[in-house]
Amino acid sequence: MRTVALISCCKNKLPHRSKVKDLYVSSSFKVNMSNSNLISPDVKYVLSAKHGLLKMDDVIDPYDVTLNNMSEPEVISWSNKVFNQLRSLEDIPNTNFVIYADDNYSRHLSKLLVHYHIIS
Repeated sequence: MRTVALISCCKNKLPHRSKVKDLYVSSSFKVNMSNSNLISPDVKYVLSAKHGLLKMDDVIDPYDVTLNNMSEPEVISWSNKVFNQLRSLEDIPNTNFVIYADDNYSRHLSKLLVHYHIIS
Protein backbone atom coordinates (compact mmCIF):
# COMPACT_ATOMS: atom_id res chain seq x y z
CA MET A 1 0.00 0.00 0.00
CA ARG A 2 1.27 3.46 -0.90
CA THR A 3 1.67 6.12 1.74
CA VAL A 4 0.89 9.72 0.85
CA ALA A 5 1.56 12.71 3.11
CA LEU A 6 -0.87 15.62 2.81
CA ILE A 7 0.50 18.78 4.42
CA SER A 8 -1.65 21.89 4.84
CA CYS A 9 -0.49 25.23 3.55
CA CYS A 10 0.27 28.12 5.87
CA LYS A 11 -0.05 31.88 5.93
CA ASN A 12 3.67 32.71 5.90
CA LYS A 13 5.07 32.52 2.39
CA LEU A 14 7.99 33.83 0.41
CA PRO A 15 7.08 37.13 -1.30
CA HIS A 16 7.77 35.78 -4.81
CA ARG A 17 6.88 32.96 -7.19
CA SER A 18 8.47 29.73 -5.93
CA LYS A 19 8.29 25.97 -5.93
CA VAL A 20 5.66 24.76 -3.48
CA LYS A 21 8.25 22.96 -1.33
CA ASP A 22 10.04 26.31 -0.82
CA LEU A 23 7.12 28.77 -0.80
CA TYR A 24 5.73 28.05 2.67
CA VAL A 25 8.08 29.31 5.38
CA SER A 26 6.23 28.98 8.69
CA SER A 27 7.82 26.90 11.42
CA SER A 28 4.71 24.68 11.62
CA PHE A 29 4.93 23.88 7.90
CA LYS A 30 8.63 23.07 8.21
CA VAL A 31 7.94 20.83 11.22
CA ASN A 32 5.18 19.00 9.34
CA MET A 33 7.46 18.54 6.33
CA SER A 34 10.17 17.15 8.58
CA ASN A 35 7.79 14.94 10.54
CA SER A 36 6.35 13.55 7.34
CA ASN A 37 9.80 12.18 6.50
CA LEU A 38 9.44 9.85 9.50
CA ILE A 39 6.70 7.89 7.72
CA SER A 40 8.76 7.57 4.50
CA PRO A 41 5.87 8.57 2.22
CA ASP A 42 5.88 7.62 -1.42
CA VAL A 43 4.88 11.18 -2.20
CA LYS A 44 3.99 14.44 -0.44
CA TYR A 45 1.39 16.98 -1.51
CA VAL A 46 0.37 20.33 -0.09
CA LEU A 47 -3.25 21.09 0.71
CA SER A 48 -3.64 24.64 -0.58
CA ALA A 49 -6.67 26.71 0.33
CA LYS A 50 -6.42 28.47 -3.04
CA HIS A 51 -5.27 25.72 -5.39
CA GLY A 52 -6.50 22.52 -3.76
CA LEU A 53 -3.80 19.87 -4.15
CA LEU A 54 -0.27 20.90 -5.10
CA LYS A 55 2.80 18.85 -6.01
CA MET A 56 6.02 19.87 -4.28
CA ASP A 57 7.66 20.97 -7.54
CA ASP A 58 4.69 23.03 -8.77
CA VAL A 59 5.61 26.69 -9.10
CA ILE A 60 3.05 29.22 -7.85
CA ASP A 61 2.75 32.82 -6.76
CA PRO A 62 2.20 33.68 -3.10
CA TYR A 63 -1.46 34.09 -2.12
CA ASP A 64 -3.58 35.01 0.87
CA VAL A 65 -6.44 32.51 1.09
CA THR A 66 -7.38 30.29 4.04
CA LEU A 67 -10.13 27.80 4.74
CA ASN A 68 -10.58 29.54 8.09
CA ASN A 69 -12.47 32.35 6.30
CA MET A 70 -14.64 30.05 4.19
CA SER A 71 -18.22 29.01 4.81
CA GLU A 72 -19.01 25.36 5.50
CA PRO A 73 -20.32 24.80 1.92
CA GLU A 74 -17.10 26.36 0.55
CA VAL A 75 -14.95 24.05 2.71
CA ILE A 76 -16.97 21.04 1.53
CA SER A 77 -16.54 22.14 -2.09
CA TRP A 78 -12.79 22.57 -1.52
CA SER A 79 -12.59 19.06 -0.02
CA ASN A 80 -14.39 17.58 -3.02
CA LYS A 81 -12.02 19.41 -5.36
CA VAL A 82 -8.97 18.03 -3.51
CA PHE A 83 -10.46 14.53 -3.52
CA ASN A 84 -10.97 14.70 -7.28
CA GLN A 85 -7.39 15.89 -7.73
CA LEU A 86 -6.18 13.01 -5.55
CA ARG A 87 -8.26 10.50 -7.53
CA SER A 88 -6.48 11.55 -10.71
CA LEU A 89 -3.08 10.88 -9.09
CA GLU A 90 -3.58 8.09 -6.55
CA ASP A 91 -5.40 4.76 -6.20
CA ILE A 92 -7.58 5.90 -3.27
CA PRO A 93 -8.59 2.43 -1.92
CA ASN A 94 -4.97 1.27 -1.92
CA THR A 95 -3.36 4.34 -0.43
CA ASN A 96 -2.80 5.31 3.19
CA PHE A 97 -3.10 9.09 3.57
CA VAL A 98 -1.38 10.80 6.48
CA ILE A 99 -2.88 14.26 6.85
CA TYR A 100 -0.80 16.93 8.59
CA ALA A 101 -3.53 19.53 8.99
CA ASP A 102 -6.03 21.06 11.37
CA ASP A 103 -9.73 20.25 11.40
CA ASN A 104 -10.71 22.77 8.70
CA TYR A 105 -8.44 21.07 6.17
CA SER A 106 -9.06 17.47 7.24
CA ARG A 107 -12.62 16.94 8.50
CA HIS A 108 -14.47 16.72 5.17
CA LEU A 109 -11.57 15.41 3.11
CA SER A 110 -10.98 12.49 5.47
CA LYS A 111 -14.60 11.35 5.02
CA LEU A 112 -13.82 10.76 1.34
CA LEU A 113 -10.71 8.66 1.95
CA VAL A 114 -10.60 4.94 2.76
CA HIS A 115 -7.37 4.79 4.77
CA TYR A 116 -6.17 7.87 6.60
CA HIS A 117 -4.58 9.15 9.77
CA ILE A 118 -4.78 12.79 10.88
CA ILE A 119 -1.90 14.49 12.65
CA SER A 120 -2.95 17.98 13.71
